[in-house]
Amino acid sequence: ISFYDFERRIHNRRKEVELNKSEINDLWIKTQRESLGNAFELGDEYKNYWCYISHFFHSPFYVYSYAFGDSLVNSLFQVYQNDFKDFESKYLDLLKAGGSKNYKDLIGMFNLDASSQDFWYKGLEVIENLIDDLVNIDVEA
Repeated sequence: ISFYDFERRIHNRRKEVELNKSEINDLWIKTQRESLGNAFELGDEYKNYWCYISHFFHSPFYVYSYAFGDSLVNSLFQVYQNDFKDFESKYLDLLKAGGSKNYKDLIGMFNLDASSQDFWYKGLEVIENLIDDLVNIDVEA
């Protein structure tokens, strides 16, 4: 999410003014600190790290595919956990199809629709449950 946020801010700011390296570095550090909080100490050398991430230059907003993929997998996992009839055979059919079919048709086999808010909520619910489990482990310790 922080990579997407960084890219969004850079492109929006660039519409207003020409950016120099220092301003880009500042936006990079700001988005990383907002995302990571105090979990990591971001040293001075980290301010240039954005330069090493090639998809910022060659495939802008590439990270969107990660967010979509994670949500899709999490939604499929929810379907699996709910013991969806014929999940295994449908999942194998999805894998066999590769890129030969539209993703809407493929996930439709599982009664999933990426244009529905429910699809995204299912994916986020898996993450929410994992966070709850982690909190409970910490409380028990």
